[in-house]
Amino acid sequence: MDDLTCSNETMMPLKASSNCTNMSVCEKQETNINMYVPMSMMVTGMTGNLAALLVLYTLSKDIQRTVYFPLLSGLAWADLIGQALTSPIPILVYSKKIKLGGYLCMFNGFVMVFFGLLTPLLVCVLSLERMLSLKFTYFYH
Repeated sequence: MDDLTCSNETMMPLKASSNCTNMSVCEKQETNINMYVPMSMMVTGMTGNLAALLVLYTLSKDIQRTVYFPLLSGLAWADLIGQALTSPIPILVYSKKIKLGGYLCMFNGFVMVFFGLLTPLLVCVLSLERMLSLKFTYFYH
């Protein structure tokens, strides 16, 4: 039997013999979504990144000339921009109960993948830079 993409309340897939049409059970039922959690996560993340940027840019000029500073500030900026671009779209979609489609869906998917991959890549470069500075301290400037 073929499994359909809709499911019942226990999240078990329905079989082809069920009366599931174009809509899933989740789309048919009225959902009571608490918007405080995603909004508080967005505000907390953006506040933390703004605080990190404030601390980074108030450091002395000697520290700001190191190789580590642009990488770390780039990480904070990338995370802040990623949160600012991705968080409001799902919050608006769930609060207004509208469907996300077309160019907005493709944009949200692209931004989520781009910034989702950018953060670990920047962390990897940061760790490689620290490893090189510890391993080759004489040649590292």
